[in-house]
Amino acid sequence: MRRRPAQSSGIFRGLSRTALLILLLSHRCHAALNVADGFNITATEVHVGQGTWNPAWTLLVNYSPALQPVVNVSIGGQWLQLVFDASSAYAVVFMKEFATCQPPSLPSCYSYKEAEKHGGFHVCSENNDPKVICDTRPNDRWSCTSFLSNVVNTTPHTDVLMIDGLEYRQRGIEGLDTMMMELSGPTRHIFSWSAVPVRLLTDNLTAVTPGPMNLSLNLFEGVDGILGGSGPTLSCRNTTLWHLLLQRLNATRGWGGFAIAAMGPLCFGNY
Repeated sequence: MRRRPAQSSGIFRGLSRTALLILLLSHRCHAALNVADGFNITATEVHVGQGTWNPAWTLLVNYSPALQPVVNVSIGGQWLQLVFDASSAYAVVFMKEFATCQPPSLPSCYSYKEAEKHGGFHVCSENNDPKVICDTRPNDRWSCTSFLSNVVNTTPHTDVLMIDGLEYRQRGIEGLDTMMMELSGPTRHIFSWSAVPVRLLTDNLTAVTPGPMNLSLNLFEGVDGILGGSGPTLSCRNTTLWHLLLQRLNATRGWGGFAIAAMGPLCFGNY
């Protein structure tokens, strides 16, 4: 099975043309924050020109030690820290059983055995069909309606992710799992979905660069995977977690909708 490299795209790629999505980078923060867990916003004011906007829903983006944006996502009943990547579409997890988290002893690393206990985890049968191609063309969508019995006897495949000019190789398998995301709004609310596409990496995510140096940046150290911020047009699956979130929030209704609050050092430094 072969895959096309994931195309680099903006955060709006694959979304509805009318979807409102505001990325707040180093904005002026007026929020009651619980720094211990990093996910307790009770009010955020966003200054737009001379006015102030209070978004109905806010997704807090924190930062890893490598300064990568991370969001809190539950997959298979396990709360994970996933790097938010606007150029890709997949929800990707590093697996504890395959030691693909860095370090391998990372306590929050995703376990497919734990996911199996929750009953919503399935491995797509297309993984073992060499005629099936995971591609972004409209006719190359995996239905994933039949499943394999386990992860161990599943054939992994290689995909490519481009980040800041570096080519990262993802070797893993395609599956389905239950997912949840927590947002702040009128109240803190957890949105949940079943049978959401997920990619499970069986090998370490490493950067491949040309030349003798062959440097591999430790960008993903201390995190549990990747949350792609694009829609299904950049995926061989029928939907993506990000697409499902925007559908649930009905983000096409204008200025009352959804904001991403990137809470960097300029925000947290005063708390």
